[in-house]
Amino acid sequence: MVFQILGPVRLDVGNEAIDLRSVKLRGLLGILLLHANKPVHADYIVDGLWGGECVPADARKTLQPYVSKVRAALKKAQTGATLATEHGHYRLRTDLLSVDYHHFCHLANKGRVASQQADNDTTVHVLSRAVELWAGPPLADVTTSWAQRTREKLVLRDLHPVYRLLFRTHLALGHHDHVIQELRPLLDEYETDEAFAELYLRALAGSGDMGGLTSFFGDFSSRLLDEFDTQPSEWLVSLYERLVDEHRTPDLDMPITQVDPTARRSPPCQLPRDPSFFVGREAVLERLDSLLLRDGAPSVVALDGSPGVGKTTVAVHWARTRSTHFPDGQLYADLHGYGIDAPTRPTTVLANFLEELGVRDRVPDDVHERAALLRHTLNGRRVLVVLDNVRDSEHVRLLLTATSSCPVLITSRQKLSTLAYNEGAYTVPVTVFEPDESVSLLRHRMRDVRVAPDPAAIQNLASLCGGLPLALQIVGEHVAARSNVEVQELVDQLRGERKRLLDAGSHGDGDRSTLRAVFTWSCTALSSVAERLFRLLGLHPSPYVSTPAAAAVAGLTVAETERALEILLGAHLIQQQTSDGYRLHDLLHLYASDLVSREDTQERYAAVRRVLDWYLGSVVSAFRVLAPQLVDIPSLRLDPNVTPRSFESPEDAMSWCVRERPQVLAVCRTAVEYGFHDHMWRLVGAFTEVLRRYGDPRDLLEIHHRALESARIAGARDGEAGQLNNLGFVEFKLGEYGDAERHFRQALDIFRMIDEAAGEAIALHNIANTYLERGRYRKAVQLYQESLRISEGNDDKPGQARVYHRLGDLYQRTRRLDLAAQHYRQALKLRMNVGSPGERAQTLAQLGSLLLDKGDPAAAVRHCENALTIYDQTRDDRQAAEALRTLASAQLALAAHPAAAAAARRSVELCRSTGNLPGVARALDALAEACLAMGDSATARAKWNEALEISGETGVTIAGSIRDKLALLEAGDDVIPDDRTIPLFRQEIGSSRPAATNW
Repeated sequence: MVFQILGPVRLDVGNEAIDLRSVKLRGLLGILLLHANKPVHADYIVDGLWGGECVPADARKTLQPYVSKVRAALKKAQTGATLATEHGHYRLRTDLLSVDYHHFCHLANKGRVASQQADNDTTVHVLSRAVELWAGPPLADVTTSWAQRTREKLVLRDLHPVYRLLFRTHLALGHHDHVIQELRPLLDEYETDEAFAELYLRALAGSGDMGGLTSFFGDFSSRLLDEFDTQPSEWLVSLYERLVDEHRTPDLDMPITQVDPTARRSPPCQLPRDPSFFVGREAVLERLDSLLLRDGAPSVVALDGSPGVGKTTVAVHWARTRSTHFPDGQLYADLHGYGIDAPTRPTTVLANFLEELGVRDRVPDDVHERAALLRHTLNGRRVLVVLDNVRDSEHVRLLLTATSSCPVLITSRQKLSTLAYNEGAYTVPVTVFEPDESVSLLRHRMRDVRVAPDPAAIQNLASLCGGLPLALQIVGEHVAARSNVEVQELVDQLRGERKRLLDAGSHGDGDRSTLRAVFTWSCTALSSVAERLFRLLGLHPSPYVSTPAAAAVAGLTVAETERALEILLGAHLIQQQTSDGYRLHDLLHLYASDLVSREDTQERYAAVRRVLDWYLGSVVSAFRVLAPQLVDIPSLRLDPNVTPRSFESPEDAMSWCVRERPQVLAVCRTAVEYGFHDHMWRLVGAFTEVLRRYGDPRDLLEIHHRALESARIAGARDGEAGQLNNLGFVEFKLGEYGDAERHFRQALDIFRMIDEAAGEAIALHNIANTYLERGRYRKAVQLYQESLRISEGNDDKPGQARVYHRLGDLYQRTRRLDLAAQHYRQALKLRMNVGSPGERAQTLAQLGSLLLDKGDPAAAVRHCENALTIYDQTRDDRQAAEALRTLASAQLALAAHPAAAAAARRSVELCRSTGNLPGVARALDALAEACLAMGDSATARAKWNEALEISGETGVTIAGSIRDKLALLEAGDDVIPDDRTIPLFRQEIGSSRPAATNW
């Protein structure tokens, strides 16, 4: 071995030991070696090195020199082992077989396998090598309370089971004298261990020493009486009597030591009733099987999860259905960690277990004596212990010590991290049901009171519950109790008044098992800061919240918020989804919003204002990076205590915007609800670029109408003009050119009234776009030129580039290709120096389309690929899909059929992901042409049929062309209408420039 922790901690190189003079240094190395190749949290190490002593004020900083010394020792030893730092954890990487403890575990497992295969010789050989590795108590020179607990745990969990298997195998081989010799020192040390006593009795009987057998059993019984005031366990008494009977002879009536065991009892089973219907949970049950039914050391497993998720049901069902694995019984205790009753004290549980095991009148008063007596009573028995509804790790620490010889299954709403760190417990999360499992549970509950309920209504009912088993049970009972009312009617009622869900099930005597009651028990266990944060998260309009947004709503620093979120995470009141993103279950979010609705009005409005400020400031910050060319909107004074997000790159900004899109839209609606109309129209205006890129434009009409209304209520004429422009932009994307023109003209009138030249140029540009799409080219040119004159007068280079680009579109459509190329190149020249990368890519892609029209597909490919490189950076998937479709046509013209199909297929994917159904139809058309060119007419036909179906739904103008292609099954010209226009709004904090955006 290179590393030794079984005994004093040593690091050996050849026959020479590396000097580890410092006790703390040896302790650190021992902790890391015990958990070799696994991350070990710094706090766990601190507890191991200073537990029971005066912990340094800055323990982690104090730890660093020892870490450096361990690294130096490892380097000097040249063992190949390394010590890495990983996000607050340390990981010592090494070959496990170079550590004596892990080599022992390897041999122990190998011996168990040999035993299962009835290979006794191999079992004895391997396990003998294993026990020889124990040179003394583990971590012998580490003196903290943690080290003492760990030593006891390793001996009882790892060494004793190996000894027992080794001695049983020796007995099977007839090595009775050897077992007597080797067991005697162990019995001197563990003189009340019944498992060792059993083996010693068998060895004595096998060697024929019946006098020694009787004498040993009498002495052993006396020691138990003196130390624990108890008799040997029934099973040990039965073994003793049977061994004596088997060796009794007619000539010698050997006296039997008189014992007075308690009357024979059936194995205890304290488990609650198994639920009548159990659904799902296969993965969790399999995990419990692997951890609690395995050979060797007994495990501690903690099921954790949110309130009402069904932890107790899983534990009881598993224990009931695996009862044959625990022939000596199952002990169960509800520790009432969360509930209306006070938590059950461990001393009460100990007394209950002892009485259930037959130790009635002899239960000690002292809690530690009770623990020692229970540990003795359980030793050698195959008993499962279930500890339900545990408050925290400290709540069960003593109970785990008393049941160390048994597998223990725990349930808790709290993630028991300390048990995992200090006791080696396994934590297994229990999550909500899948939709089909939710439906199954509801159907079973209503089976006897409903005749063939409407499947859609049942699914709607299940969706209200969000997969939470307790909610499903309560709502199922709520519906079952109203069997004369249609299920869908009850669903509509619960959906319309969602807070009724919190109190459903309170009829009869069920008021203590409503969702409100269960959630309240969890909240009362929180610290005041965490409980306040949870309440205020009810004001956040979305169940998903990031750490900075949570800090804003609560008025805390990010560091304070992170600590409070950790508490909520541990209590399973929130779930972590990203590094700084969390989600509340919908029903917990509903409960939080109900709690906060009863708070002081002033505090609620202040919290809402803070979260609105944070989102508005963050959106503005994102678009400073994403679209610096867009016109600013007026600033709004933000709360000085709110720190919006900042972004280092367009990719970072767009990723945040896409992820936060649902939250921003929800925040906009909250702004209206609370009367913050100045926030509302600014948020929608600043976020228009993301709304343009993702989603179906039809879904955006409502939010833009409400933003326009907010601007009017706030009396912001510049905001009104900007929102009119944005509303017209959405209508333009939907092909409603008359409505779009009307709103663009209304915006134009206001821009002229408030003397906003940049807004006037944009409105003229957008009105011209409507004429272009309707084929009124002469009028479009006039308006483009008027917009161009205003932009030139203002030295607005991005505005000039926009006009040149659209004139290029116009001339390309009218087949004046050279004039189109001239205008595109002028736009590109301007956009190489000003404007956004996305606009530059737009012109490159359109130049590619023009070059394809002019018969130069190779040049078209180059331009499209350059555009796509930019779109990959800016995350503008909608425009990238257009460029890919042009690229597919160009590659098709070059007979690069597979490349064409790949580009078209990618275009289809991007159109689907951005909700661009017309684009999907056009991309499918291009894909069908590529498939046909490769000789795959069946796929081409399928793609054209799919495109035709979408065209019918969206009114895409290529439907007639697709019908012709289907009829002839031959490639035709690809018509690519250009529907691009400019949306409106970016905001600049601190600027007084008027509103205008994304046009």
